[in-house]
Amino acid sequence: MAKYKVLSTKKLEPSLLKHAEENDIEIAEQEFISTQPVVSEEKQKEISEWLNKSNMDVVFTSANAVEAVKNCLDKSGRRKFHCISGRTRSALLSYVHKEQIISTAEYGKDLAGKIMKHQVKEIVFFCGNKRRDELPGILKAAGIKVYEVVVYETIETPSVNTDDFDAVLFFSPSAVQSFFQSIN
Repeated sequence: MAKYKVLSTKKLEPSLLKHAEENDIEIAEQEFISTQPVVSEEKQKEISEWLNKSNMDVVFTSANAVEAVKNCLDKSGRRKFHCISGRTRSALLSYVHKEQIISTAEYGKDLAGKIMKHQVKEIVFFCGNKRRDELPGILKAAGIKVYEVVVYETIETPSVNTDDFDAVLFFSPSAVQSFFQSIN
């Protein structure tokens, strides 16, 4: 029996689970949200139209958004991207050249600051239906036009788990909300 029991609200890498086990930590994985791309001919046309506008940088704060628009991305080199580091940047690198990503940051508010330093006038922000307000709010307050295009939906999937845990790992505000719905 492990010394500590932790609930993760999303699936983790097998290597992380193994490392935790080696350190006497049991991790139970239970997803509290799921995501689904918005799939329709109209949405694909809208994404293509935004990506064909030559005067606009593109912003991603989620790997889910990158995956939802991947069929419209190209490595022509003419498009500039700004994104969150980590999984989002890795996902984007699968579809564009490294040089096209002109700024990254760990958090949306920090990314907004880097975008402003590039003196961008307008951006298209591909996002989910539940996203944080910091990035678009900061950019709009700085006079940058932000066009938001919802390309995926976050669905809360609360479930009841009666086990006692020493800690809970959350990876998004939506997972927090879903978790607390399940225990009320």
